[in-house]
Amino acid sequence: MEAWLATVLHLFWDYKSRSRITSISDLTVSLPLTNGVSDSELHNIEKHSGGLFYGTLDVSVTNADYGTTYTEHTVKLMKDTNNIQIILEEIASPFEVDYADYEFTIIDDNFKIDSSNNPIHIADDNSGFQPVYKPYFFKNSLIGYVEPGYREGAPVYEDESRPVQVGCVEFSTSRLFTDHMNSARLIITSNKEHEKDGSNKKIVDLPFITYLAKTQGFGMSWIKSDQEYLDRQSNWTLFFFLQHGKWINTTIAVNSWTVRVNDIELGH
Repeated sequence: MEAWLATVLHLFWDYKSRSRITSISDLTVSLPLTNGVSDSELHNIEKHSGGLFYGTLDVSVTNADYGTTYTEHTVKLMKDTNNIQIILEEIASPFEVDYADYEFTIIDDNFKIDSSNNPIHIADDNSGFQPVYKPYFFKNSLIGYVEPGYREGAPVYEDESRPVQVGCVEFSTSRLFTDHMNSARLIITSNKEHEKDGSNKKIVDLPFITYLAKTQGFGMSWIKSDQEYLDRQSNWTLFFFLQHGKWINTTIAVNSWTVRVNDIELGH
């Protein structure tokens, strides 16, 4: 007879089913939300939350297999969780960024996954309800010093080096989909500057999955599609360079690959 095997390894993820499981199509997994927000670390191996892995395998089983022998089968697993690190760096005086001066949000309707490892859109099921990701980790880091001669408008009598401090946050997200390139967004707003309507001023608002897909270099030309590339990577670092608090450039690092993205719209 034909049998199926689905392997899902997870800790922070909730197992869901609509009713009694009768086929693989009844299996779904969903990320728990608190007031529509996920801010958990999803794949820290030291904390025994190794992430969400997905795999399926069709095997044939005969009556002769029962009680007499066994056959080993290997299920190839895909890691569905991603770690996205955001670093803000100021290139003008005073060369310091405090993460607390900004709000970081990722919008992506990928919180619920079906048995085929495709998204079940929560927003569609809840009349426009939009779940979001928030960072689980925050840190300010000293990365070096700027010599006086390289400072914008530095007084001639000032002879001490000035520290360069970056703000860093990290997100954990579910599987990234190329179908969401236009809808999934990374948004960074300033807590100190505001729009005319009183809302926090947007510093960055971009389709981040499109940017991540750009990091597939020539050495990875054997990868057949952007979706396969997104599925093969799980750790991403995005550097945003600010000038007087305005976004001017982006660099994305994936393992040893670094891509500088210049086709961006400046923040206002």
